[in-house]
Amino acid sequence: MTELEENLFYEFWNKLNGATDKGFGEIAPVDYDADFIEALRHNNGVFSAFKVHRMQNDMAAGLLDENGELKSFEQWLNDVLPIADHQNRVWFQTEYDTAVKRAHQAAEWRQFENEADDAPPNLEWIQTTSVHPAEEHAAFWSIPVILPMDDPFWDRHRPCDRWGCKCQLRATDKPATPANRIPDGGNRDKPSPGLDVNPAKGGQIFSDSHPYNPPSCAACTLPGKKVLLNRPTGRLASFFNAGAKGKKDCYNCSRPVQLMNEARKKTEGAKATRQWAKENIQGTTVKHFIFEKEIQISGGGIREFTNQPHKHFFEKNDLLKDLQGLFNSKTTIYRGITAWKGRKSHIFEITLMGEKSYIIANEIKGQGVLLYGITESDKVLDEIIKP
Repeated sequence: MTELEENLFYEFWNKLNGATDKGFGEIAPVDYDADFIEALRHNNGVFSAFKVHRMQNDMAAGLLDENGELKSFEQWLNDVLPIADHQNRVWFQTEYDTAVKRAHQAAEWRQFENEADDAPPNLEWIQTTSVHPAEEHAAFWSIPVILPMDDPFWDRHRPCDRWGCKCQLRATDKPATPANRIPDGGNRDKPSPGLDVNPAKGGQIFSDSHPYNPPSCAACTLPGKKVLLNRPTGRLASFFNAGAKGKKDCYNCSRPVQLMNEARKKTEGAKATRQWAKENIQGTTVKHFIFEKEIQISGGGIREFTNQPHKHFFEKNDLLKDLQGLFNSKTTIYRGITAWKGRKSHIFEITLMGEKSYIIANEIKGQGVLLYGITESDKVLDEIIKP
């Protein structure tokens, strides 16, 4: 409830930033776009934090059966695979595609604003390129709707305010559509939750009405006290600090940003350690002072070791810099081996920052003993070390 899976978060954030760059890069940049893109990247980060937080809590909620008993790992894994599939593949593909389209729309809209003195005075809603057009926007492009950029209609409806929309806008000197021909749209044509803000005006690819976000500050399960952040003045001020006092404002709140900063620091630190290990110890072996077999250091083992969460995250990664010295130490105790999922696991108890941790090495048939990772949890002994 109070943590964030840093690596998964960082991957989502990077991918959404790539989608934003892709969509925005298709439009010629203007002088002030650097600040605007910074706002969009911040939005992507907060969205990714809430997405991962929602996913991990949905998965954790499935740990218990209807009687409140802890499920077996196999049962739990089977139950949560649909969550992983939808969040990481189906839903994220849609979110990625939407980020590309809305970033493109934002850049295009800002270009319309920048060239307003020389460009045609109106915007025209262009028919979707989808093979199977959705009915919700058909009323707008079938007329089509043609209105000035500052018309209030564009605050209520615009292309890409529904998932999967492929409609577009273009500048035109055609006359505006008469007011009595503009469809009201009704409730069924309202923007999808999370897409109800014009990204060019709000600096948000996804708004905080998205279901990943809490419905209110009181319902937010992220840790920390709610603090509205002080953002730079100037152009960025139009994208931040826009929420009314007391109103939910997920993109200007310290809670997700604190998690984002911590996740970014850990992930970047892990990447630096992983690069060092790749250059210096990958492909080498170490040997415990009473363990008869050599432990191989593979690229996969380095990735697992550096990525795995730990209370003393940076200190446990620093252990890689002197593994042989660690295994020579009398404070390292060999715990035993057992068959686990068809392999033998070797556990080495160590002391890190005055507390117990356990280094795990797996014996793989035909490959020898490979470094697997490290954990601070005593439960590894219950799971792997059998009587």
